[in-house]
Amino acid sequence: MDSYTTADNTDVAAVVADKLFLTYAKKERLFLALNSLTIHIPQGCVYCLIGPSGCGKTTFLRCLTGFLRPATGTIRLFGKQPGDVSLGIPGVRLGYMPQEISLDNDFTIREAVHYYARLYRVPKDRAEENLSDLIRNLGLPPATRLIGSLSGGQKRRVSFVCSLIHQPRLVILDEPTVGCDPIVRENMWKIIFKMVKEKRTTVIITTHYVEEARRTDLIGFMRKGQVIAQESPETILKHYRVTSLEETFAILCREKVHPFKPVVNMAKEVSLSMISDYRYQHRPSTSSDNSCESDQHWPSSMRNSSDNNNDKHSSSKIRQFFSSISRKQLEIQFYLFCAVFSRVFLRFCKLRWYIIGASGMIAYLVFLYASIYGVTPKHMKIGVFNEENPPHLTQIVIDLINRDIIKLVPYTDMESAYKAAEAKQIHGFIHFPKRFSYYAPLKYYFREPPETEKLDYIRGSRVHFVGDAYEKIGYQIVELCLTRAIRTAGPLMMANASMNPALAVWPITEAEPIYDLVDPNDATGSKTFFMPVAIFYIGHVTCFLLSIYSLIRDRKDSVLERTYAAGAGPTHILLSHFITNSMIPLLTCGPLWYTALYHLEAPCRGSFALVLTFYFINILSAIPVSFLFAILKFDQMFTFMLAVAYCMVGLATCGILWPIEGLPYFMRTFKYFFPYPEVIRGAIRIMVKGCTLSDTIVQNSLIHVFGFYTCTTILTRIVF
Repeated sequence: MDSYTTADNTDVAAVVADKLFLTYAKKERLFLALNSLTIHIPQGCVYCLIGPSGCGKTTFLRCLTGFLRPATGTIRLFGKQPGDVSLGIPGVRLGYMPQEISLDNDFTIREAVHYYARLYRVPKDRAEENLSDLIRNLGLPPATRLIGSLSGGQKRRVSFVCSLIHQPRLVILDEPTVGCDPIVRENMWKIIFKMVKEKRTTVIITTHYVEEARRTDLIGFMRKGQVIAQESPETILKHYRVTSLEETFAILCREKVHPFKPVVNMAKEVSLSMISDYRYQHRPSTSSDNSCESDQHWPSSMRNSSDNNNDKHSSSKIRQFFSSISRKQLEIQFYLFCAVFSRVFLRFCKLRWYIIGASGMIAYLVFLYASIYGVTPKHMKIGVFNEENPPHLTQIVIDLINRDIIKLVPYTDMESAYKAAEAKQIHGFIHFPKRFSYYAPLKYYFREPPETEKLDYIRGSRVHFVGDAYEKIGYQIVELCLTRAIRTAGPLMMANASMNPALAVWPITEAEPIYDLVDPNDATGSKTFFMPVAIFYIGHVTCFLLSIYSLIRDRKDSVLERTYAAGAGPTHILLSHFITNSMIPLLTCGPLWYTALYHLEAPCRGSFALVLTFYFINILSAIPVSFLFAILKFDQMFTFMLAVAYCMVGLATCGILWPIEGLPYFMRTFKYFFPYPEVIRGAIRIMVKGCTLSDTIVQNSLIHVFGFYTCTTILTRIVF
């Protein structure tokens, strides 16, 4: 027996809602959206909900689709709970048109309609046939037109088409005729009546055009979360002795007491006899050739309604759950995922220029960062005031100063050198005493100088550097170059004075370093530290922001709500976005690494394949974190502000700009809340030191990033 046999029983109402309560918070205030709402809708009728804005119409419709879950009360659709495996709602038996447009503006009409056809598992040829008929009947432009180029009324008509493309059993239309001209509205109503007559579909519709409701079978008047009256239009007009429904509704809103019987008692009296007979003259029998109706549907796990009366024992729930899993249902899950993925991937492809721009931007930012930040200053002007004439040992020191970093400017007196330094014409100056060549070697004799020469000895054996310490980095680099020059010049000066050069070797000598700089002029380690940091950090942040934008677009366009109504769940959506966004490192790695290795000459002593693996892992770890930000219930701009703040905190506290040891103790643990610090640490050891996977730090980097990725993925799925 088909799983929908019960639902097709005409004695079972299409919708029965009993005492629904639902509240929501807005700006620290609690609002009652549904207040003991009770409603009864028979099968095969057109039911219209009328009420002022904010009375709870849209909230009630969302409860029927499974998108919202009432706090208390029960809902039965064709005798079953929303989400029941055999019901197909949400799923193929439901057609839902939300109040918002809920369409992708960068899709064509055909692409948008075919997406929902795939969700409902409608064959492509049949979907194309239905699309052609609906476009012709509704006067829509060609199917190749972009939705973003359509008018508001045309977009609403396309949304209307998407809700009917699979000819569902239950259709929910939230203000479908808003913004449409009278002729189009009339055509839309003809389509609705034809569908009810031929397919025995149940249609629930809301409208602000109150007189439109006059042609429906039943009208429900809502006010403050309650249905205050439910009758056929003729009965209501006759009861109040008015000629228009607008007058009736005004009267109902002014009355303090319900004019009719309570809906909970009236529900049993509402029957198919209220429905116009002409719509059932040609009722077809339950069709078996409709593939969309005969397929079973797997409910969304996040929006299932629970019935404590039917499921008293948890063990029976578990048995029912596992017994309901079948190959057919697994296939349906796969079809739903393929449909959602096709849309997400198509939308990703529509952003190809953004992705290409992002690829170029990453390469450019890395080039800019590595070319500017951390690069050793070149040709810094340093004055030289040498009182020794002719220069002897002082010339040895001057010749050993690194001329790529320091440009020497001679001065003839101390006063002019001071003025030039104060005027920022030079970064400082060096002063060599008059008898430097005579007194400098004396410090290496093992005797005290004569008392009369002691002061001259102290002054004459020193090289004085006067610099502006306000520019600390430049000051320290100049000091480092001068120290290296004098340290190297010491043994040469001793040899020139026919003395043992070993006497001038400093007590602290530089042994062979664990890793020597590739470029001796790179005094700050720009290629060995700042460049790998730039590559991995900028790549991570770019993917992080693009992934946030990708998911936020879905939320902003209200596409997610409609996708849920079609039966897809959070897992389908997150997995589709994850796979699509995983292509970002594939598209960005080419220009980035070409720029880094061939133009910036970044070191890569280890396996380049291992470096690329770290690069991919680093970017992929940004995706679940970005999803956490994207699903926050905040404004889009505020979400991006939080995302930028997250990136800046990571930049400041993860040892990227400054060693972690320089941070306060409580801030040193911040690095564990970001995936990239340990990845960068491991990547530097591979690129700079040539380490392999056997290295402990490289292994710890992988463990950290995989642990971070797993935790954020689980948290995202729980929250979403």
